[in-house]
Amino acid sequence: LSRQRMRSALRTALHVVGWMILVALWNAAAIIPVMAKVRPAYVTAWIAFLLTVLTIKYVLPPGENLRQRFAAALRPLPAQSKWILPLGVATTLLNASFAVLGDASDNSAEAAITEYASRPMGFVPLVLFAVVFAPLFEEIVLRGKILGLLRAPLGAHRAVVVSAALFALLHFGQSGGMLGRFCLGIVAGEPVLATGSLWS
Repeated sequence: LSRQRMRSALRTALHVVGWMILVALWNAAAIIPVMAKVRPAYVTAWIAFLLTVLTIKYVLPPGENLRQRFAAALRPLPAQSKWILPLGVATTLLNASFAVLGDASDNSAEAAITEYASRPMGFVPLVLFAVVFAPLFEEIVLRGKILGLLRAPLGAHRAVVVSAALFALLHFGQSGGMLGRFCLGIVAGEPVLATGSLWS
């Protein structure tokens, strides 16, 4: 490889690592108050604040036409991408089966989260984090930023596979299994390639 290609590959790798660290830090900033057993009302307000900052910083960049963004998201998938829906259903079933069959008794983090959810209103910040905050930020970073960084040097489909592997790695040790998360990363990445929109 030429020096220029090596520098470009190193720069891309450093950007990818930087984005992965940013995801880990944002997720930690949202979940550490839960692990510290801060009152659910405060944690809900904190996660809502982080979600607002995230939205302003990454979802609503200045100068972008939101109408065009949402119109692109509503375009139907091309015919060659029709396999995504059945794979998405299979991936969901795979993740659910791993979560049900997995043993959380040896995972102190999951035990702490389960205990927190049993507190009055404790489920509210957990749902806000698990259903809105983490998925939104992971989509923006993994499919929006990292997939875009990897597409030129690796090609479209290899970039989806690598971003799916990073998505699975990000969820290492969580219930649901890495294989299911890898498949989910493929299912989430292919529509981005097919439509050109992160919101597809």
